[in-house]
Amino acid sequence: MNDDTCSHGDEPLYYHCCAGIGTEPAGVHALVIGVSRYERHPDSDRCWEELMGAAAGAANFARFLVTNFRDPDQARLRTVRVLLAPAEGEEKHIQVSGPWQPADYDSVGDAIDAWVKDADSHYGNLAVMYVSGHGVITKTGAQWAFLGEAGRVDSRYRYAINLYGIRERMRMVKARANLYVFDCCARVDDQVPEWHGEQGVGWADRSPGDKAIREKEVVISARNGTQNYMINAVDATLMSWALVGRAEDDASRYLLCTAGEFVDRGQPEVPGRDPEERVYAVTTSRLRSKLLPLMRDLKPGAQLGGEEPTIHPLVEKAVLTCPYPLPKFRIEIVASQSELYGILAVQLLTKEGHDTGLGGQIGKSIELTIYAGLYDLEVTPSASSSILGRTFDLDVDRDKVVGLRLAANGQLRIVRGASSI
Repeated sequence: MNDDTCSHGDEPLYYHCCAGIGTEPAGVHALVIGVSRYERHPDSDRCWEELMGAAAGAANFARFLVTNFRDPDQARLRTVRVLLAPAEGEEKHIQVSGPWQPADYDSVGDAIDAWVKDADSHYGNLAVMYVSGHGVITKTGAQWAFLGEAGRVDSRYRYAINLYGIRERMRMVKARANLYVFDCCARVDDQVPEWHGEQGVGWADRSPGDKAIREKEVVISARNGTQNYMINAVDATLMSWALVGRAEDDASRYLLCTAGEFVDRGQPEVPGRDPEERVYAVTTSRLRSKLLPLMRDLKPGAQLGGEEPTIHPLVEKAVLTCPYPLPKFRIEIVASQSELYGILAVQLLTKEGHDTGLGGQIGKSIELTIYAGLYDLEVTPSASSSILGRTFDLDVDRDKVVGLRLAANGQLRIVRGASSI
């Protein structure tokens, strides 16, 4: 959809909505790139292997943006550009709802320039960039991501996306914030060119001049030794799987919808909820605590070290998205010992102590359906019981079975058992 103020013409956009842009000019502009196929070098010893799943993972991320992503400041999704280079046999696993372009040098360069222009159109914009493929990482973070043409030449940085240069360039645009996901199979390279060298796609020879430098950005990226990020499958990378799921999955069951907490932010209207109340949002702090553990769960035995992945800023808690529809999960609370049958009652409270209205007497068990988030589970024994009540932390991020039992010292304790995603 578009109106008379739309300037995109016939550009092949995966998603495009300029309706109402004259009265609501702020928007979310996204660029998604996934490279699985690499051209062969004449010297067979220098060929790069294909990264099955990189293009599919990018397509999955694009679909998440359209179906589940909601800007915390309520800017509407305006444009999503998708560029893919699927490996042989991978394309049939790519499920997309809109047109995508080939992820070659010229197309990626044009798409980056158009994305930067869109991001620079209003101070209320949010810019989102996702890149998946072979890459290079240094101590200062993600630097380069290689296009397919880089596989066949010696000067490979000529056909690379200059990630650091793009970040510097985006600091000068009007967009209020920039969100980057660098889902690269990263390696260390001691001969990395400086970002301002005239190599790579996305580099621009421009200085800040009198323009304000925007500091607000969040970067989710791989670190050294991350071959295990690529699961050598056809339908996802390991990190994209953890963040948004695979093509056949419901993205609302994955971390960019479930790694959340209640915060004081605005959010798109939710039927039956007070728009002024605290809202559920995915934050960097919650995502940081959950991303590596889930990746380990999804790929048992993978050698994923403690330095991967990274999410910057390291200290500040940033809100990434207020997903809608809100994810809800089934929590079954079970009295795990017969002596507890019928004498326990549970009540679910927010972390601020507000009653959710959920709970009740447990016979052998009770089932609750609740929005994702952090809660207090208050357990109260009957007045005739000598058991002391307790309050437990309850992290609702998937369907779970939570068992209550008596420890040897007579205190209640909780036994958590969660179904895998």
